[in-house]
Amino acid sequence: MSVLFLQSKLELMMLFKRYSESIRAKSEIRQEILDEIKRDGKAIYKNDDYNQLKYNTDLMNKWMKKNPKDGEKFMRFKDGFESK
Repeated sequence: MSVLFLQSKLELMMLFKRYSESIRAKSEIRQEILDEIKRDGKAIYKNDDYNQLKYNTDLMNKWMKKNPKDGEKFMRFKDGFESK
């Protein structure tokens, strides 16, 4: 009986160790992927944030087409703001 108990305990310990190593490996792989994305100058954003930015950009472009004089003023302001 004691041999079976020791064998079972040993197997459980080995399984737990493999599981822990697997989790650690997955975390390391995820981090490597995120680091590679960052190195490429890219980022991960929430879809809602991206969609809001796209909507605002489209809206601003439509407004500038309908109001070219004000659009030019805005672009001058934007260029000056970005140069700071």
